[in-house]
Amino acid sequence: AGLTVKSFLFQNRHFILQSTEGIQVSGNRVVTRSQATAFFEPDVSRSIYRIPLAHRKAQLQGIQWVLSATVMRLWPNRIRINLVERTPVAFALDSNSVRLVDDQGVLLDLPDAASQHYSFPVLTGITSSDPLPIRLARVAIYLEFVHALDSQGGRISSTLSQVDLSDPEDVRAIFAGSGRHPLIHFGNSDYLARYQAYQAHLTEWLQQYPGLRSVDMRYGKQVVLDTGSVPDAPSAPLNDSTDAKEFVSAKPPAATPRSSPQSASSARNPKTSSRSARQAPTHASATHHKSTAHSHRSRHTPERGHRVKHP
Repeated sequence: AGLTVKSFLFQNRHFILQSTEGIQVSGNRVVTRSQATAFFEPDVSRSIYRIPLAHRKAQLQGIQWVLSATVMRLWPNRIRINLVERTPVAFALDSNSVRLVDDQGVLLDLPDAASQHYSFPVLTGITSSDPLPIRLARVAIYLEFVHALDSQGGRISSTLSQVDLSDPEDVRAIFAGSGRHPLIHFGNSDYLARYQAYQAHLTEWLQQYPGLRSVDMRYGKQVVLDTGSVPDAPSAPLNDSTDAKEFVSAKPPAATPRSSPQSASSARNPKTSSRSARQAPTHASATHHKSTAHSHRSRHTPERGHRVKHP
């Protein structure tokens, strides 16, 4: 009886897959129907009960954009495919090309521009040459960063333009919008608080330093400004190549101590100012010095320079 039933299912014409038109495809947005059904070409004119569903599922999941797939038989002679596609979370600059990346760190080729439209920031530090676990970890940092920025419902992340994840200890970002927006060093914590402090002082900093190129928010109540004041200083969108630094207090202007005759004298005498700063560091509100900076530098303080007070 078993052999009779098996022969009936395998050979009866009612169970024959007549063409790929008998295959239903759902869940696809980027993957085309022809891509999904191409694996079933050898099964045309064959009983659906002879189709190796597990093998066809594995083939479908080998498509770059497919996260998972299910394949099932529909009586009497059809096949149903359901796809779950990967969801991109950002653009990624991979060598000289721009690709998409999902929350698993998988890099995806851009789909047909006419069929899909994305609005994401561009991530650097995620490339195809990196092992998948490294890409996954860096995308996780990016998602944590975005979640923190939007944690109060402000949709701050929608203004992100570029995010550099090459240093896991220092998330660096540029925000889009009108006016000048320098590169911001966020470190690896307190993203929202540091963004809010940056926004609170940005107008003031730009008025004082029109060539401002980067703002380092990693140092608690002090920030480091790359003022771009040194002639011919190198500059890159997401590379902290700086020659001039300005250390300023991140406290609100009202909380900044006023100048005194003694502080004005210190400003004219660099040696005296430097000595005073070591004795009473809490009174310092700005330091200027020249240095050679690197993309991944540890916390540092100026070796020499002059310390002045801002009213």
